[in-house]
Amino acid sequence: MIYEAKKQITYNDIDSNWDVTLTAVLKYMNEATWISGEQLKIGVSQIPKTGIAFVTQRIAIKVIHLPRLGDEFTIRTWPDGIKRSTFTRKGEFLDQAGQKLIEWESLWVLFDVNERKIKRPSELEVALPQHGNLGVEVVTEKIKVPTEVKDGTAFTHQVQFSELDTYQHMSNINYGNLLANVYMINENRSTFMRDGAEIQFNYTNEGQLGDEILVTLSEGDHQLFVTGSTTNHQVFIATIKQEEVE
Repeated sequence: MIYEAKKQITYNDIDSNWDVTLTAVLKYMNEATWISGEQLKIGVSQIPKTGIAFVTQRIAIKVIHLPRLGDEFTIRTWPDGIKRSTFTRKGEFLDQAGQKLIEWESLWVLFDVNERKIKRPSELEVALPQHGNLGVEVVTEKIKVPTEVKDGTAFTHQVQFSELDTYQHMSNINYGNLLANVYMINENRSTFMRDGAEIQFNYTNEGQLGDEILVTLSEGDHQLFVTGSTTNHQVFIATIKQEEVE
């Protein structure tokens, strides 16, 4: 089952430079994923009955052509089978001519919200449809920061109540703001959300209410690394890759 809906980039989706934000892209992705999950009978509304939730482990986003304010687009998403111990979901944003604007792949784990532990995919009682290759090429990666990176900027963020989702941890939408904020501390940079950009997230631990997360940006060869850690553990790691502008 492929979920599809028509959307439009609004004023709330852009930053002070008039660029569409990563947070806005994540918002549209999450909304489409939620509705698709409800249609498949595995959505958030099922959690009180089953005690089972899908939790994001990794996300990969590729920007082919960044939409602008007022642009209308179609968002599509679908489940794409099981990869090792995770469920794969893919999706895309298409312009009015059907040309691809953005594509993504995400990996999800099955999570017991009462016992607070990951479950095997085989324990899901609902059979998910599988689709063939629908043209999404970006692939999630396991991120490891090399030792020879150049130290960059950093700031500390405390998780607020307004940032929590129904699982009582920081929603993955809000990590888009963390990347944007640490990136733009350097005033010589323009936004990383531009044509050809690829953003990868690995979510490694929960960001809980009150956690103070040290967000650090480091520069490697041809990409930037962003890590977020508390005093006890790493919460996330991300990469930003950009094509060279000729």
